[in-house]
Amino acid sequence: MKTQTRPQASLPQRSTFRLFTLVCTFTLLATYPSSGVPAAALAANALRPFSSALAENVKFVKLGNVAYFIATDSQHGEELWRSDGTAAGTLLVKEIHPGANGSRLGSLVVLKKTLFFAADDGQNGRELWATDGTLTGTVSVKDINPGAGSSDPSELTVLDDKLFFRASGDGKDYELWQSDGTLAGTVLVKDINPGPNSSVPSQLTVVDKTLFFVADDGQHGRELWQSSGTEKSTVLVQDLRLEKESSDPSNLTAVEKTLFFVANDGLNGAELWESNGVTAELVKDLWLGADSSSPSELTNVNGTLFFVAATGATGAELWAKNKNKEPTLVKDLLPGPTSSGLWNLTSFQNKLFFVANDGESGYELWESEGLLTNTVLVKDLHPGSANAFTPLSSWLTVVESAGAGTRLFFAADDGQHGRELWVTDGFAKGTLLLKDINPGSAGSEPSNLASVGDKLFFVADDGQTGRQPWKSTLEETSLIKVLGDLLPVYLPFIIR
Repeated sequence: MKTQTRPQASLPQRSTFRLFTLVCTFTLLATYPSSGVPAAALAANALRPFSSALAENVKFVKLGNVAYFIATDSQHGEELWRSDGTAAGTLLVKEIHPGANGSRLGSLVVLKKTLFFAADDGQNGRELWATDGTLTGTVSVKDINPGAGSSDPSELTVLDDKLFFRASGDGKDYELWQSDGTLAGTVLVKDINPGPNSSVPSQLTVVDKTLFFVADDGQHGRELWQSSGTEKSTVLVQDLRLEKESSDPSNLTAVEKTLFFVANDGLNGAELWESNGVTAELVKDLWLGADSSSPSELTNVNGTLFFVAATGATGAELWAKNKNKEPTLVKDLLPGPTSSGLWNLTSFQNKLFFVANDGESGYELWESEGLLTNTVLVKDLHPGSANAFTPLSSWLTVVESAGAGTRLFFAADDGQHGRELWVTDGFAKGTLLLKDINPGSAGSEPSNLASVGDKLFFVADDGQTGRQPWKSTLEETSLIKVLGDLLPVYLPFIIR
């Protein structure tokens, strides 16, 4: 198959600031118990670095008005913390692995009023844990791989009242598991690749009442599967690429009751597909022939699927697919074969907001309702051809507030204040710098933005206290608590 490299708009150089990102996955519980270890007892401990290369993939998970996050300090290592947005309410939940090594937490997700996650207590390996937010209520659900070995639960995904995830009962064979939060209810769903080999389920995605995922049964390669939680219902949807070749489905995205994804059938390259759970069909070969349009950033906006895809004539640009219609090119933002470098597609106010470079304004904030005429620049934050955004730094995040209305928060650089926290109501006049947290041109580099009830939680550096947890409303932006310089914990997988 011929491989072509598509020209890209020139990307801005990475700034040389110290990117010390809070390693946190904020998960919020509707009911938040008050027990825990006070942050004041730990504030003197400087947080230690934990190196790797996936900081941008560590994201907040949201629910309710209380935040859980992972932080690392010299005394306790990587452990579970929580915050209600006040200094007094920012606490260590439990030291799961005593000492400085930490418990290697990850994959935080909420089922009902319980937070589930993977952790290593130093004795039973990395296994499935749960917490109700209290010290005594933070417990191991099951030692799936008995003894000191790890089952390494990952891709924790909620379907109805059960948790689905990938794990290994022997440390080698990774298959699909489920749990209702009890020891007896934590079981293998199906040994998809029988014997010692792994099917390695990935990209677990819920559409209506069905779990879709990608797996390899040893006969068909990596293909699209589905399950409703029983062995019988766990089946291959369709072998898109014959024999043992893999179509490698990716970017699984739910739009109402339809699953959209990207796959390569060996004939049309990597293109957009859809499935109703019974069969899978090619939506359209956007780049005709064996070349790949490589759709990415699949985003549902009120029933319309937006995505980025490439052709030889346009480069990678914005496309849209409405119900029962073929996908269409929305707009060639940077005319010709050069790509406009779209990223961070986000649904807000029933419109699509995203970052792109039209070749004149640099990387700026855009919006679209799916037509050429309504795909427009929101505001040129950094006037001229300079970039207000750099890759993976925009953090477009929607926060709903009954009083102030829904707003879109993000991090941007206007050329005067450095990268700081901004907010928009979707209009140019309502797109404003919220606060110059680190006064001057250095910037506070806001990151890990998350909606926590009607507030925004994020991490920033005010130039004096290092990278710390902050919160913001339209009326007030303030530091939550000084915990020590919050360094990134980079994990060898993407926290979902």
